Parts: sequence; structure tokens; C-alpha cells
Amino acid sequence: MVRHGAPQSSGISFRQLNRSLKRGDIDPVYLVIGEEIFLRNKAIEALREAVCGDDESNLGFHKIDGNAGKMAEFLDAARSLPLFLQATDRACQLVLVRSFEPGTAADGELLAEYLDSPVGATCLAFEAPTLDSRRTTAKLLSKRATKINCHRIESTAGVRRWIESSTNARGYSIAPDAIDYLIEMVGFELQQLSQELDKLELFSTGHEPMSANDLEKLLGRSRTHSVFELTDALVEKKAVAAVQVLNRLLDDGEEPVRLLAMVSWVVRQLITACDLSVRGCPKRELLSQLGGRWNQRQVIAKAAAGSDLAHLEDLLVRCSESDVAVKIQRGPGSRGVLEGLCRRICAA
Repeated sequence: MVRHGAPQSSGISFRQLNRSLKRGDIDPVYLVIGEEIFLRNKAIEALREAVCGDDESNLGFHKIDGNAGKMAEFLDAARSLPLFLQATDRACQLVLVRSFEPGTAADGELLAEYLDSPVGATCLAFEAPTLDSRRTTAKLLSKRATKINCHRIESTAGVRRWIESSTNARGYSIAPDAIDYLIEMVGFELQQLSQELDKLELFSTGHEPMSANDLEKLLGRSRTHSVFELTDALVEKKAVAAVQVLNRLLDDGEEPVRLLAMVSWVVRQLITACDLSVRGCPKRELLSQLGGRWNQRQVIAKAAAGSDLAHLEDLLVRCSESDVAVKIQRGPGSRGVLEGLCRRICAA
């Protein structure tokens, strides 16, 4: 079943996409957009499974490099079915334009013409982390394609909901303290969280929710304790201890990206606590809004009370800017970036 109604410009979530695909609703044109590559890949995987099914010949899947190709090429692929692929009354071909970049005004005219009369046998998907909203093609896709929002989850509450949804989909559950444990251990990186949840699925009985102690035994004790030591040193503003733990983790082979996620998590918690404190939020309610272990929340609240909110927000910007540097640099370069952030947090 293909729906040709105009989608809402606000877009849909990955969960909403899954629900519609399970109903057999496949729209003619999708825009898969957002900074979270894990969600973009999952959305594409879901579209491919819904359109191509169990076909292992790959006849129904056509992937095009959006940086190298032209709009005319994308639309020609959408309008043309492979010789041995039988046309049906539903989408049987997925044309994926990966890393799409908006082109000229002429491209916009070609796209508008296609959107007026899309090919029913083809599902055309444009994928990109971001688009220049000033370009005609970007405006057309945002308004007339089904937009799948794949933006990063920036809040502890959002990540908690994602973990709960993911474990339910896998057929097991974990207790609230186990969710806190995972977030402290991994941070907000969905790819790494998903890998840890896959491991837990192998050991789940499907009866009782798994506790933090269960996760600690299954996922490893020593390195996780070091990660806890790092977050504890940061919230307690112990710069020397924080840098020592950081370097021990890096020497043990811990990924710099994961450690940056933990450092960023601490800054976000401090910002939340500082903001709520300035607003006069009651302590119990303030603590309930924070993530992590309960005793650590107390320390975060105390540390935030004497901090400057604007300075903390600047630290979060620096964490975001460091993301690219940590991913590009290796060895001493990423180590220096992380050490600098730790010292700044402890001095805040």
C-alpha cells in the first residue's frame, strides 16, 4: 500500500516509521535526515526490509552516491525497474541516494515534477545528516517527502526511553538502576548502547528485569569501575584524579569517543542541576531530573550550586567542538583534547 498524502513537515520518528512499515504503508519518497548515523542506518535498513523483503539478489536495491550523482540520475533510477524485477501494485524497488547534497534550481524543478507523479513501484529515499534549508530541493523534500527524523538524543530522559524501547523490542527488560548503569558506562552513543543491549539479550531469561549488578557481571567490572571513577572525579572537581583515570582508560584501549560522551554527560548534568537550582526548584525534584546513581546526583547538585550557568554552557559547546577533533585525531592529539576538557570541568 502506498500513501500519497502530504506528510507533516515536522517528520516522524524511527519508531513511527517502523509502525507504518509493519502496516504495509510505504511512502513514495523519504528524507532520512539527522546527525545520528545509527538511526539513519536503522531507518534505511527498515526501508530495505519492507521494500525488498527476503530478496537476496539485490535487484530491488539501488544505492547511489549523492555527492557524485545528479538529480536526473537519481530520478532516472527511480523511474526505471531492473529487467528481471516484476512490477507490482506496491513498492518493490528501493532507490537510496546516500549523503545527498542539494543542487541547483533546475534540480528542484526535476524533483518537483517527480513528486507530482512518483513511481508507485519505487521507494525513493534521500539520506543526509543535514541539508541547506535555503536550497529548493531541500525545501521540497522537507515539505513533500516523508521526513524521518534521526537527530541525536541529547537528554538522559530521552536515552532512557530509547533503552526501554530497545529492550522491549528485543523481548526482555532491565531495571531503572541498570539503565543508569548503562548510561554511565556508555553515554549517549546509540551504536555502542545497541551493541551492549545485544550482548545482554544473549543472557536474558525474559522473566525478571536485569539489575545493575547483573549488567556489571555480564559486561565487565574493572573497566566500568574506572569509568565511574572518571565521572565521580569530574563531578567532585578533582582534576588530578580525573586526568589520571582518563589516561589509565586510554592506555587500556578505551575509545576516546566513548570517553568524550562520558565527559559531555557530566557537563549536561551540571547544566541541568545549575539551571534548576537558579529557578528555585525543590531539591528532591531537582535530583529526580538528574541521571546517574543517587549518591552521585547529590554531588552533582552540590557542585552545580556554586557554578556559573553560562560557563557550563560554554563547556558543553567545547565538548561538541571536541567531537570532531577526537574523531579525526589519534593518540596524543585526542588525549590532549580530553585532558583539557577534564581540567576545565574541574575548574568550573
